[in-house]
Amino acid sequence: TSGVDVSGNTITNLQSGAGGNGGGGATTANGGSGGNGGTAVGVEAGATSGFAQLYTNAINGVTGGAGGAGATGGTTSGNGGVGGDADGLFFITAENADAGGNSVSILHGGLGGNGGVTAGGGGNGGTGGGATAVLLASVVGSASVGSSTMDTLAGGDGGRGAHGGYGGNATGVLSFGYNDGRFNATAVNFNLIQTVTGGAGGIGSKFGGNGGSASGIAAVYLAPTLDTNQVYTLQGGRGGDSLGPTNGGRGGDAIGIVAGLVRNGVSLADTISGVTKGAAGTGPPVQASYANGYYLVGNRTLTIRFTVENASLSSVGSYEFYVDNYTEGFAVNTPFTKLAVMAAGNLTVQNFLEVDALWPNGLTPVAGAHVLVEDNGSPIWDRSSPSGIQPWILVTDRVYIDQPRPTDNVTRVTVTYSSYSFANDPRFVDMGTSHTEPFVMVDRDPPTSAATPLPAYENTQTFTIGYTASDGNGTGLGNITLWVRTGGGGWSAYATQPAGNLGQFTFTASADGVYEFATTADDRAGNVQSGPSANNTWTTVDTVRPGSHVNSLSPYQNSASFLVSWAPDAGVTDIATYTIQYNLGTGWTNWLGGTTATSATFNSGNQGAIAFRSIATDRAGNVEVAPAGNDTWTIVDTIAPFSHTLPLPTYETTLGFTVSWGPQFDSSDIASYRVQVRDNGGSWSDWLVSTGTSATFTGQDGHTYEFRSIATDRAGNVEAPLAGNDSWTIVDVTPPNSIMTSLPAFENRLQFAVSWGSAVGTTDIATYTILYDVGAGWTNWLVGTAATTGTFTASGQGVVAFRSIATDRAGNVEPAPAGNDTWTMIDITPPSVTDVRPVGPDTNTTPWIRITFTEGMDRASVEQAFSISPAVDGSFQWSADSRSVTFVPTRELQSGTTYFVVVDTSARDLAGNTMGQSKTFQFSTAPGFLATYWWLFAIAAAGVAGTLFFLVRRGSREPSRQSVKAASRSSPDAIIEDVFLLNAKDGLLIKHETRRLRPDVDTDILSGMLTAVQAFVKDALRGDDLGELDEMTVGQMHILIGRGKWLVLAARIEGDGTESWTEQIERCIRDMEDHHWDQLEDWDGDMGLARVLAPYIKKLIQGGYAVAAATRPMRAVSAR
Repeated sequence: TSGVDVSGNTITNLQSGAGGNGGGGATTANGGSGGNGGTAVGVEAGATSGFAQLYTNAINGVTGGAGGAGATGGTTSGNGGVGGDADGLFFITAENADAGGNSVSILHGGLGGNGGVTAGGGGNGGTGGGATAVLLASVVGSASVGSSTMDTLAGGDGGRGAHGGYGGNATGVLSFGYNDGRFNATAVNFNLIQTVTGGAGGIGSKFGGNGGSASGIAAVYLAPTLDTNQVYTLQGGRGGDSLGPTNGGRGGDAIGIVAGLVRNGVSLADTISGVTKGAAGTGPPVQASYANGYYLVGNRTLTIRFTVENASLSSVGSYEFYVDNYTEGFAVNTPFTKLAVMAAGNLTVQNFLEVDALWPNGLTPVAGAHVLVEDNGSPIWDRSSPSGIQPWILVTDRVYIDQPRPTDNVTRVTVTYSSYSFANDPRFVDMGTSHTEPFVMVDRDPPTSAATPLPAYENTQTFTIGYTASDGNGTGLGNITLWVRTGGGGWSAYATQPAGNLGQFTFTASADGVYEFATTADDRAGNVQSGPSANNTWTTVDTVRPGSHVNSLSPYQNSASFLVSWAPDAGVTDIATYTIQYNLGTGWTNWLGGTTATSATFNSGNQGAIAFRSIATDRAGNVEVAPAGNDTWTIVDTIAPFSHTLPLPTYETTLGFTVSWGPQFDSSDIASYRVQVRDNGGSWSDWLVSTGTSATFTGQDGHTYEFRSIATDRAGNVEAPLAGNDSWTIVDVTPPNSIMTSLPAFENRLQFAVSWGSAVGTTDIATYTILYDVGAGWTNWLVGTAATTGTFTASGQGVVAFRSIATDRAGNVEPAPAGNDTWTMIDITPPSVTDVRPVGPDTNTTPWIRITFTEGMDRASVEQAFSISPAVDGSFQWSADSRSVTFVPTRELQSGTTYFVVVDTSARDLAGNTMGQSKTFQFSTAPGFLATYWWLFAIAAAGVAGTLFFLVRRGSREPSRQSVKAASRSSPDAIIEDVFLLNAKDGLLIKHETRRLRPDVDTDILSGMLTAVQAFVKDALRGDDLGELDEMTVGQMHILIGRGKWLVLAARIEGDGTESWTEQIERCIRDMEDHHWDQLEDWDGDMGLARVLAPYIKKLIQGGYAVAAATRPMRAVSAR
């Protein structure tokens, strides 16, 4: 098979079949052996190419079949059958096998069958079946088992017999390669294997059976890589007891990891814990069995090489390592205490060494230090370390060669760096465990120190001097000494104290002057910094305060900005900065702080007296004592006055009005005012200059006037004119003009919208008063409203007039108009018909059809609402008052024909009111001298002479021979051409519907036919035959007539075979009466009913009521 993928399955409770028992008996010389139990496998992939993937399968409960029992024979009894194996995942000759993420639990090998018992010699017990979670047999390509869980694996117990059967083996992962020298790569990684138990040996009458083995992982003929697997709780099977009483069975071995005949195998970070061998069975001698962590074995042909690195071994009963013959084993960073090495086996123990080259402080690595590691005098590491920390040097500690006694290697480490030396260097190192060896450099370098810079001046005699010190990567600082000199003299030690990387001394000068400072330090190794040759820092001690003053100002300043200057007092030469203060009478305020300038422009934000003083600071930071008073003062008056004209009303309704003005913002020293005016947004012009505060201004109607004032104070400061105005007003002495929107001539509601607005040229209306007149004089409707529309509610019908009176924003009121602005007629009464002509029978064939209404009508709506049936073309003529309309046909009407005239409710009067109900009337034209068509004469003649016979079908009567004959002529060619729907009470036509107009059947034929049908209905269907169907036949034309409770339907059918339409007509009548019985029961002639029933008639004509049905019988009767 190519490319096998079996994933995501859940398999539970597999039980293979038991082997059959052997045959035999007392008369049989040799009893038959029991059959072998069947093998149970969760998933098996065999003989695949490409790949075989078994992923994320869950297998729980797999049990091999029990071996069958051997039969008893007269001479020899049969052996018990072998128990069947239980495998979770089984690959055999599967290319690139891959098992990942699976769960395998509770596997039990089948029990070995018991041997037969006979006096001549009993049979042996069968071997118990094995239990393997993952079995890789004959690996092809590569194989992988990863991230899987294997739990509770148990080999089957051996059967009883003369020789007890062996217990079955239990293994977590068992992999075999071909013995072809390829040693296929096999990876077993990140698996959890726990609770693996070998089967117990069977009890034997002569020999007890050996217990089965328990193994975590086993690899044979492969190149295995094992990584981060966890193997817990392995228990070898117990040996079977011997009833001999000697030769008890051997206990089963328990091994964490088995590597047999492998090439370059490796185990990385695997864990093995809880390995226990099986107990021996009863009966000496006791045979040895083992509980080993790793079991490594080769042969004469193949010496294997297997490396164990970073493994964890605990609770291993016999040996953590059992190195059998022809084996090269390596234990890297894997501690162990118990091992066995056979005569042709070797085990090399290696651990990791880290060498840290450190500066004398024992913390800082020496980057670039050279490390030499020698193993028995031979270099195994000889290179420089870029960081000074060299980890992961693999060093051999000891070698077990053909024996369990080690040969120790001697490891020596040497560290060098430039000319420096390291303590205990070189040294011999015990590599029994992986560890770090620190090499600390010997301290030979003195420390360094320096006083930190001081300011150029100190203004106190006692001050602090900071320092920095460092021993680099040495052993650490000891003490530090401050040195001082003054006036260029010699250095003297001022103080010594314990040193830190940062610190300070407190120094007190004996007098003002220049002082120099330096420091020296020593370290804990006794290295001393050389004495000072130059200073690290210096300062000048100055404790005398300076003096200064502000130069005198003139007594008066008329500008907000003016120059102020200052200077040192006589004899003062070391001023660094000045602080200039001013006082407005509320205390001193800093103006310039820390300035080096000696003059500046002062910008005063206040009026009145301003005082100034100076406070100097010298280079040493000494600050002048501020004087008790000021150094100089001046008076500032630079603020222009403020004034304004007082607010005016928005409108002035007289041409002459008063304008007032005055000071503003507490201006109290105004000497005069200049008042300006601007007319209609033009340029400003002076109106008057005055010391007064008001005057009368005369303007013009419709002009807008703006005013502002410009004041001058006593100091000559002139107010800046405003960009705009102080006040303004509009002179308006003209009343407004308003209009109302014209109303329609008629309103058909008591409540309707009325709108109004300003007349052209009027733009300043504030409010409206709306009045109405219904013939009893003008009445206020809306007073003082700003709205321009409203909904008027009339108390009744009739003419109502409206007018508006506006008031503008200036308060001018519009004169009331002599009449109205608009009017309308309220008409809410629906129109109706008062007279119709002609009506009744015997109307001539050229009548004018006249309809008279209660009031004038909307002509277009009446013409639209008008209809006549049968249809007739014509024109309309109206009376001047639109109350009467006359329909004039364009051609002569058919004689002997009933015409129906309808005016439906869509007809409207001039106000738009629709008719309350439609108007229907009919008239009949007088018969002509000769009938147009022979079949109508036949119908009429039949009514007089009774000589013409018709075929009339009634469902309740027996069929005659003629009816059978007619039925036999039925054909699918029959179609409905016309349908007449009539009221069953009086025969009035409700609806006529036709399929199409044909040349040989026009409206004249249909009118005559309708008359005949109406006569037939009134006469022939007055009996009790409600719901039955009648038929009139003339040549190839058939008229089927059906009647319901309220309706009569006559259908004109062309062609042979009418029986297909009989039941369709009945269904159509039932359908209309079932759905519209309420309208049919009380029908008053309203032709709106025709529109309601039209869809049913159309459905009938189109064959919509057709279903498979039997043909009703017919009977022959004579026409009346």
